[in-house]
Formats: sequence, C-alpha cells, structure tokens
Amino acid sequence: MGRTDVLSQMGGFREDLIAGEEPELCVRLRLNQWRVYRIDVQMATHDAAMTRFGQWWKRATRAGHAYAEGAAMHGRGPLKHNVSQVRSTLLWGAAIPLALLACLIASIWFPLVILGAAAIVLLLAVQWVRIAQGCRTRDIAVSDAHLYATFVLIAKPAGAMGIAKYWLNRLRGKRSGLIEYKNAKHADPAASTT
Repeated sequence: MGRTDVLSQMGGFREDLIAGEEPELCVRLRLNQWRVYRIDVQMATHDAAMTRFGQWWKRATRAGHAYAEGAAMHGRGPLKHNVSQVRSTLLWGAAIPLALLACLIASIWFPLVILGAAAIVLLLAVQWVRIAQGCRTRDIAVSDAHLYATFVLIAKPAGAMGIAKYWLNRLRGKRSGLIEYKNAKHADPAASTT
C-alpha cells in the first residue's frame, strides 16, 4: 500500500529495470525523507511458478543482475543500496569457487596445495552451518533450514553471473533484456489475447 501522491512525486517504478523495482523505489523514497514501513505479518504469498532447477537458476541470475544495477544506481549514496549483496555474491559465488578450482588445479603439480582446497571446502561448510542456524532462530524446521542453506550457497554463482552480465552489458553500452524464468504455461492469462 502506498500514497499515490508520493508515488507520483517519485515518478513511480522505474520501467527500465528488469528486477528490483520495489527496493529501488524505496531507496528514492528514503532519500527524499519519506519513510517505508514494514509490518511483521505475512500479507501475501508469491507463486514464482518454478518447477525446474533451471528456472530457479535464472531467477537467481536475475537477482544478481538486480543487485548490481541497484548498487550502480544508489550504492555510493548514504544507504549503500545493494553493496553488501554484491560483495557477498561475488565473494561466495565467484572468488571462493575460483580459488577452490585454482587450488585443485595447482594440486596436480604441487600436492600440498590440496590443503588450501580443503580449507576452502571447510569454509563453505562453516558458511552452510551458519546459514542453517540462522533459519533455526526463526523456527524453521531442520530439514527446511538445511535445504535453504544449500540453495543459498548454490545461488551465489548464479547471482555472480547476473552481476557479470549487468557490467558486461553496461560496458558495451547495452541494456539487459528481461531474464525470464517462468514456464510459458504459467504465464499470466490476462496478458494473452484470443
């Protein structure tokens, strides 16, 4: 729910974003001295209409793209919009996997480097436990917490790909198109014509 006069004053949602429109609007509102309130009650559910891993991967890629674009627009401002999300995604989704790969390759010629790979795997395991324990503090079932932690870590490389896509397109002076992840059969029936 929003005040229409304020939304109009802000110019509404940016139509050029492929994702992350609502958080970006909230940044503009806060920068213009407005307040955004969130209540601690579930008000709606969202059916992402995903039934396959590839769809989920594309959505995670799109999220990375949205983080990068939001940080490019507002990351240097006082709210540091999406800066921590970009850092986390690049660390866990690019730097750490690349370091693991480098250690594994280097261990072919230098066997002791395998200890570096083992340390990285241990670091990933500690992060997995930390995420799962965070879920448990919110009364999420153990099996769901483990599944959530697994998919948070798996999403990081997809997000890093989205960040890379945003920056490569920006360097080329090209706008990214929508990263669509839904099945055609789940498309909005109101949007189709007969």
